[in-house]
Amino acid sequence: MPADGSLRVVLVDDEPPALDRLRDAVTSEPGFVVIDEARDGYEGAAIIARDAPDIAIVDIEMPGMNGLDLVRSIDPAVMPVIIFATAYDHHAISAFEVGASDFVLKPIDYARLHAALRRARMICESGQRAEATAALLRQIDILKSRLGDSDDRYLRDIWVQKRSEFRRIDVREIDWLQAERDFVRIFSGGESYLLRETLAGLEARLDPAQFIRIHRSTILNTLRRLTLHRTLRGGLAARVGDGTTLPVGRSYVRALRERLHLPRT
Repeated sequence: MPADGSLRVVLVDDEPPALDRLRDAVTSEPGFVVIDEARDGYEGAAIIARDAPDIAIVDIEMPGMNGLDLVRSIDPAVMPVIIFATAYDHHAISAFEVGASDFVLKPIDYARLHAALRRARMICESGQRAEATAALLRQIDILKSRLGDSDDRYLRDIWVQKRSEFRRIDVREIDWLQAERDFVRIFSGGESYLLRETLAGLEARLDPAQFIRIHRSTILNTLRRLTLHRTLRGGLAARVGDGTTLPVGRSYVRALRERLHLPRT
């Protein structure tokens, strides 16, 4: 603990805007200091094991290792007080309304987070960390059973910047994605957004049951409205909801036909 008595806090969230808001909220409450931040569950688990913070604010919904699995991976002997940050509906996190752990809903409300931090301080200063950890692990098991077996390996939404604001894009509303050098342009609902990531990197985090590459520079959302037609040269093209026509590379035609169960012609 720092000499001034401030409690040490680690933030774990895969969304940069959410990390920024969490950092601002924590530092605006006296008696707490952010010592490190992580962009995914694996990095968060490593930081917590290394730094043994007093409190960790953890996003539940992250690709790869989600927040629940992250907490389950921590040695109970060094378990910090956990505050979950989540966009889940209230009924899904009702298991956390009582007991040792706490949660805040996204977008983060400063007053709600400050109240959670103060409750976390009470646990830290009461000498009941072991009891709190045991209760937390029981609550995680309850929450996981309520949420079912949803696959958190894949993105459910993506934060993008449009001029001076950040927007959350539900991946189900993406029409297609286009590579632009070391960026990806996301097309959704008639608008486009530029994301600083490679197409291959983003593809690895998208559900392959929904998204398929149709060209070396294009990924298509097969669950959105689209039509396929033959080109004059005998190739295949996809027309998406806004009328844009996307060529299908010859080496991708077979996989697309199989995915969409197209009849043979």
